[in-house]
Amino acid sequence: MNKVFKALVIFLILLNLTTLFSCKKEEDVNKSFPEIVQELKSYKLIGKLESNYPSGTKECEVVVYYKSPNLYRVELTNEGNNEPQIMIKNNDGIYVLLPTVNKMFKVDSSWPNNSSYPYILQSLSKDIISDENLITTKDNDKTYLEFNAKMFDNAVASKQKVTFNNDTNMPEEVLIYDDTNALIMRFVVNKLELNSNIDDLKFKVNDSMASLRLTYANNPISFDRLVTYPTYFPDGASLVSENITGSTNDKTVFMKYGGDSPFTIIEQYVLSTEETKTNYVSGNIYMMGGAICIASNNSIFFYDSGMEYVVASTVLDYSTMIKMGESLRTSNNK
Repeated sequence: MNKVFKALVIFLILLNLTTLFSCKKEEDVNKSFPEIVQELKSYKLIGKLESNYPSGTKECEVVVYYKSPNLYRVELTNEGNNEPQIMIKNNDGIYVLLPTVNKMFKVDSSWPNNSSYPYILQSLSKDIISDENLITTKDNDKTYLEFNAKMFDNAVASKQKVTFNNDTNMPEEVLIYDDTNALIMRFVVNKLELNSNIDDLKFKVNDSMASLRLTYANNPISFDRLVTYPTYFPDGASLVSENITGSTNDKTVFMKYGGDSPFTIIEQYVLSTEETKTNYVSGNIYMMGGAICIASNNSIFFYDSGMEYVVASTVLDYSTMIKMGESLRTSNNK
């Protein structure tokens, strides 16, 4: 009887240990990942960002550099497009660099803390900690977390699903959905170096622009676009006025659309200058198919292939305007 009792006790102890171990493993990612991120001194992350739009899917390479406590550099490169766009956050603020036209924006923003950014480990960690109702599933190799995402300030909460490697507790894939449960963004981590040696020059704006200009200043931009029109817009919208000013290489286009959801589009050529031009803006930063988009004051604006685009409306949300903006980049020229 004693042998049976001892065997039962041992079984219960082992069962309890197994249960505790399983619980620990179950919480490895949502507990350990934020702890790892908090302790990181630096990292370099390389991945591919896929953005889904009504006008099609766009891909770009994203390279992220981080150095503790609060230095970030994000580089965007489109395949076949020799026009990188760079974001830098340092002790002086947040900057968007457009080296091919020698222009930069200083952005008044709380990026990357204000919204969900799949390419920033700190953003994923923040979202995990903030969601008390996250869903966890697990198999032998991967852990899958589903939790809230927020694409803009005051936006309706949507969701993101992240695949983690069980051996490293690091993300491998991030899927972001809109509030209709449609997949709008997929980010795949191709390479991640933790606590890597990163030069402080990466986060110095003037040094970065000077270095980039040596590479890209001599890349001429072909102004083969005259006017582009959105292929995606609200039902019932129609062009009610169009005004084009300037010469061939200094052209500005103003378009007004009417209907139940009126909006305005402005397109303007951006010429490269010898002296770096800096504009001061505020708003949310969003990756729009490889272009850095800034959303604020009922409008979005972005730069692509020698053109600066603005979409403005007092009735449309940012998500809709971004879809319209992306369709401007892919529409037929006139």
